[in-house]
Amino acid sequence: MSATNVGTAAELIDFSLASRICARTIGRSQALPLEVTKRLTSDALSLTSSAYERVSAVTGLVSPTGPPRAVVLDRLGWAETNIGSLSELLSRIDQPVQRGFATTNAITRASSGTQIGLMFAWLSRRVLGQYDMVTGDPDRDGVYYVGPNIYGLERRHGFAPSEFRLWIALHEVTHHLQFSGVPWMREYFFDLVARASALGASNAETFAEARTRAMEIIRRGENPLHEGGIATLLAGTKLLATLREAQALMSLLEGHAEYVMSITAPDAIPGAKRFASVLRERREQGSPLAKFVQQALGFEAKLRQYHEGHAFIDSIASAGGTEFIALLWQSRENLPDIDEIREPSRWISRIEGGSSRAHGRHALS
Repeated sequence: MSATNVGTAAELIDFSLASRICARTIGRSQALPLEVTKRLTSDALSLTSSAYERVSAVTGLVSPTGPPRAVVLDRLGWAETNIGSLSELLSRIDQPVQRGFATTNAITRASSGTQIGLMFAWLSRRVLGQYDMVTGDPDRDGVYYVGPNIYGLERRHGFAPSEFRLWIALHEVTHHLQFSGVPWMREYFFDLVARASALGASNAETFAEARTRAMEIIRRGENPLHEGGIATLLAGTKLLATLREAQALMSLLEGHAEYVMSITAPDAIPGAKRFASVLRERREQGSPLAKFVQQALGFEAKLRQYHEGHAFIDSIASAGGTEFIALLWQSRENLPDIDEIREPSRWISRIEGGSSRAHGRHALS
């Protein structure tokens, strides 16, 4: 691969176009009343700090930098921040990706920029909170709260704002502690992104593999978008393996955050079960077109990550208590693969079967 045909992953996306399309799609939205924005900002600061203390006490994880930054954004602000974070994330990846001819590059950049702009515009109406970790500098980590979406749900369903906002903060702060309180997690995440980016360039061989796999899935009477949307549908064999590794990690992290919410919330958030029920119904509603978009973007697969990951954590907690959960953060080798996520007994058998890990378990008891 010659130097002229090599570039960075960030060079394959027109981020400026993504921002313009995102702004046009979201359009002008009515600003929240000033007093509402002030209260959201005040709550974000205090509840994020409170959530940090609660989650740290439950998980035993501690961040060297303490609680993350708390920022309230409108929909466009959230989308533009994410486009900037994605650009920065891909720019820091050292592994090169293969480029085609100049014309192909221009088309690829424009197509990718368009897709990303539309994706973040669509998500900006659904996201409530988000933990953003994009660099090697933990001081820049932040938890974002999308003000219009949170306030809109509170008014529509009569949610108690202090409870609902703390409930959201617990989930996002758990992600902060997963990445900052587990010493190797951040670099492992970056490694996954780098590997996926390096393998992401499509070619005839990749499409042939993807087409064969899709036809096999269809012949089995299954939906080829079910596993992870278009990203996994078009992936070659090596990229698919990396995506499945990432899927396992995200299922674990999302499931662990859900588990932490479930055991932390009852004493402070009486409405937690109702919040979860309403959001579950919200995810399941929508037109056929909206559901197709969710499938294509892999959003439905992400929702399954919450369920499968939570079930996994519940299972291992039942089998080995908090000691088993603590073993997850000891090393990358202790992480479950996607099959173990879906069948926790396999992970339990593997961990108990390894002498060093079993000794580790007893040491934690």
